[in-house]
Amino acid sequence: MLDFFIQSFNQNVESIVDEMLGAYAQRIPVYGKASPQLLAQVRQISKRSLECFLEYLQGRDGLEEFGAALRVIASEREMQGFALNDVLRAFWVGQRVAWRKVEEWSSEAGPINQELTSDVFTICAALQRFYLQITLDVTDGYMEGRREADSHYNLMLNGFRATLDRRDLVRRVTQEACKSLGYRRAILFFCEDVYEDGYIRAASAYDSRDEEWARKFMETSVPAFFTAGDSLEAKAFFDDTLMVLNRNDPEVTEVRTSLVHPEPETVFALAPINAKDSPAGILYVEAQETRREIGERDRELLQIFCDTVGFALQNSRLFHEVLVKGRSLNHLMSRVNTAHEDERRRIARDLHDVVAQALLKIIYSSTFALDFINENPALAVEEIEEIRGKARESLAELRNIIGDLRPSSLEILGLQETLRRYTERFEEQSGIITNANLEEVFGLNPQAELAVFRIFQEAMTNVQKHSQAREVTIDSSRSGEELTMVIRDNGVGFDPSKIEDHQSTGERLGLLAMRERAELLGGKLEIDSRQGDGTTIVIRLPVEKEA
Repeated sequence: MLDFFIQSFNQNVESIVDEMLGAYAQRIPVYGKASPQLLAQVRQISKRSLECFLEYLQGRDGLEEFGAALRVIASEREMQGFALNDVLRAFWVGQRVAWRKVEEWSSEAGPINQELTSDVFTICAALQRFYLQITLDVTDGYMEGRREADSHYNLMLNGFRATLDRRDLVRRVTQEACKSLGYRRAILFFCEDVYEDGYIRAASAYDSRDEEWARKFMETSVPAFFTAGDSLEAKAFFDDTLMVLNRNDPEVTEVRTSLVHPEPETVFALAPINAKDSPAGILYVEAQETRREIGERDRELLQIFCDTVGFALQNSRLFHEVLVKGRSLNHLMSRVNTAHEDERRRIARDLHDVVAQALLKIIYSSTFALDFINENPALAVEEIEEIRGKARESLAELRNIIGDLRPSSLEILGLQETLRRYTERFEEQSGIITNANLEEVFGLNPQAELAVFRIFQEAMTNVQKHSQAREVTIDSSRSGEELTMVIRDNGVGFDPSKIEDHQSTGERLGLLAMRERAELLGGKLEIDSRQGDGTTIVIRLPVEKEA
């Protein structure tokens, strides 16, 4: 009787496989969405499993070879697009179909007897052992592939984190989305890349099969997703939600895409990239043609991928800022050292040209006065009067030199009154109308007062030299333990980004010095300027608590 069942299997392989495929589609949703190419592969594997079972049933060793093939298939990423539980359920469904066939054939084989019952039991037990073994083979292959994939995935993410060159990072993002995550296409867009006409170009694009397509797409401008508020990209970006869609889904046909227009039957995902204080954007990935679904694990991997890209972009930005700041600081320190030497030379020159010359004249005049005391007392008195005048002038010049080093008025009058007198003198000398509200300028320690005076002095010097302003307004306010000073002019303004470029090369370091002074006090300095629209400098500093 065993030969009867073996013969029945051999004669009905194709119909059994058809029934298996029908059962897969009915019981396992992912098989109902599979592409024709993928279903052809499933059919081939199902047919081969039946043929191997017959070999196994007849004592021939077909299972080992088939198991090795299954382990290879299972080690591939997500097993041709199916998750492990989908494959295991398919084996279980296939086993149930085979059991039903055995039951049907046993009823056709004749009356139930001991031999028939034994053969049916033998076949069903063999079926169970066979499918258990291939289930183990698939699971082992899957776990081995999973370990290798996870190891590669982690190495790839670590590579992102270690990449400090933004251009290299952006290029690698789309490449790795295809090579490591298995997508057909990947395109990366950044909000900052939008043109004035509301169009945007991709920051990076990659196609695993067509490099020319990626190159041409990067040369094409498309409507920016955040200017097309009803687009899927806008929804994914502003809701900060990973969206996975099929081109034939109702949602895709009802709501338009802005950046990319996938072909029919294409499965794609839109993943937002929102890194703190870094360029925000969106990553579009398109599945291979054989895929009809992006599974839960793929979604998790893609989400982690985009989060890591966000962190990497932030690291790249911070590294660039530190690099630029380091260069600027090096230039600034060089300028400070040069300024110190220049200041020493200036002081030496002032002392020599003014004070030393005046003292020399005093010496000469005093010599003449001594000569005139006995011969012509009246001339001696005139010389002494001249000596006194020269001494007063020398003292005034010496006080000016000392005042330039540290305004004595800070210690005598305090910062508020010193700034008030400075603004009055500034208006008189520059001709710029100066409105000052300094009522809240108090509560700073002596070191902070000197730093604030220097920041204020540099800001007002910039207004006089560069702004071409007719009016400047200084305001002060307090909030809790923070003092805010605002210096606003109505001049020609400037582009702060261009100033930063100059600072990185060691030029125009006045604004950088102001910012550094504020930060050393635990505060910050903000600059808001646009060409033709004046400049506003905001200084925020912590103040001491009142006793």
